[in-house]
Amino acid sequence: MKAKLLKSLLAIVCLLCRIGVYAHDFEVDGIYYNKLSSTKVEVSYRGNYDYAYNNEYTGSVVIPASITYNGTTYNVTSIGSSTFYKCTGLTEITIPNSVTSIGGGAFEDCTGLTLVTIPNSVTSIGNYAFRDCTGLTTINFNAENCTYMGYSSYPVFEGCNNLKTLNIGESVKTIPADAFYECTGLTEVTIGNSVTSIGEYAFAYCTRLTGVYITDLSAWCGIDFGDNLANPLCYAHNLYINNELVTNALKNLSRLQRLSPKSNLAGKRTLCIPSPSFISGTKFPRKLINKSTLITVATTST
Repeated sequence: MKAKLLKSLLAIVCLLCRIGVYAHDFEVDGIYYNKLSSTKVEVSYRGNYDYAYNNEYTGSVVIPASITYNGTTYNVTSIGSSTFYKCTGLTEITIPNSVTSIGGGAFEDCTGLTLVTIPNSVTSIGNYAFRDCTGLTTINFNAENCTYMGYSSYPVFEGCNNLKTLNIGESVKTIPADAFYECTGLTEVTIGNSVTSIGEYAFAYCTRLTGVYITDLSAWCGIDFGDNLANPLCYAHNLYINNELVTNALKNLSRLQRLSPKSNLAGKRTLCIPSPSFISGTKFPRKLINKSTLITVATTST
């Protein structure tokens, strides 16, 4: 009897906690917020639950970096879980540099979104954050040091089948594990020169990738790939420098193996990079092996 009573009380407490946590605290200019502290708020949905109202956000929504409510100024530091869930009328979102985290399912089923820019301040993007955003075609990823982007069982961009273009900004240093897992519609990736590491499975099952675009070969060779599925060339095969084709991995594979038979990379994927005229003035070592030893780059005469 006591055990049942205790369970009932716990259930009531959990329900009250859920209501307290998920109800928005106030609204400013059509955007709903939860207070996180005396100086910080997160963007939230309207009401107690994410399904309490339909399409509370529509059209173009610009999230401010800070707001003032009842004489108090708050910094907007996060977008809460399920905030824009099923807001199919949402067509454009502007996320300020004050935001450090985007919660799980924050933009799930926002089918009207076509482009999303992740600002450099973001350090965490939750599970299924953009799940089933079927209208999404382009991601501009500028998060400098994002350390979490979902998990392989809960991909951030699951179901975004029309996502074709990914632009990794020049200030980005790290692409976390599983970041673009199963982005099966992705066809091209542009990677900035500041990227130093790409986590495991970051581009796993991006099976339609055809090209990777860079501007600095030495910066590319310095990237530490967590595994072979962290490297978009695993599927793309074509590497471009300043929009000019450098290599087709499969066609040049045997050429590289003849050049470096003692490379000790048996069973590893290798890439051969010819030395075309547009880099003829640059001196490259005969072999450049990246830190993960998953990719070997060689200059050859053509």
